[in-house]
Amino acid sequence: MARPAAPARPEQLTAHGGVSAHRDHTGTVEMGIAAVRRVHEWIPEMPAVGVLGSDYFQKGLLYQLELPVWHHDMTAEHHYEPWRAEQTSAEHLGWYARAELRYAVLRKHRNTFNEALMTQRDLLPDGQHFDSRAYAEFLVDTLARGAERAAPIPPAFVALYREAAATASGDVRRRLGIRVAVLEAEAGTTERYVADAIGEFAALTRRWPELVAAAGRLGSDGDLGRYA
Repeated sequence: MARPAAPARPEQLTAHGGVSAHRDHTGTVEMGIAAVRRVHEWIPEMPAVGVLGSDYFQKGLLYQLELPVWHHDMTAEHHYEPWRAEQTSAEHLGWYARAELRYAVLRKHRNTFNEALMTQRDLLPDGQHFDSRAYAEFLVDTLARGAERAAPIPPAFVALYREAAATASGDVRRRLGIRVAVLEAEAGTTERYVADAIGEFAALTRRWPELVAAAGRLGSDGDLGRYA
């Protein structure tokens, strides 16, 4: 059965405090999406360790459901931990190199999944009801297709950093050299690491509505000691 057309929504509105906001169709919004609508009750964000960009599944689902995402131009002050801001040690440079490579592979999987999901609109019935288990199963089903598209990424990533290191000098060359060494060691295991992270995310998503409901039954007073 064809999905009914979504009701028309304005392209611009006035948000709290008179701030102007416009409809985001292209992914301008990057942060602050988790509490929007009820999407956080349908799926979690991916709890992947050491993978940049793993926290965009909820926002992506809003686009797929044709639910509005709004962007405003207000600024916010964001503070990184010193180790993230400075990246002065070899350990921290290596951490980011691995996290970036894993993100590049994850992004290809996510794009493949989103493209396939848009052909299975019965999994996205409307903005009120959502089948978390079907979403998780479909994600797992698309892993093989994503893997085919992601396979060339690790060697290309390594080659790009090698080229950059070869043309650099001084401290920049030293820092790039650290990244190259880490990426060379990581490239062969990245695809498996990301696939495992996707599998864990799918397993959590299958049970997510039950976990949310259980949390609601426990209460929201913040006294976790009562439930220990």
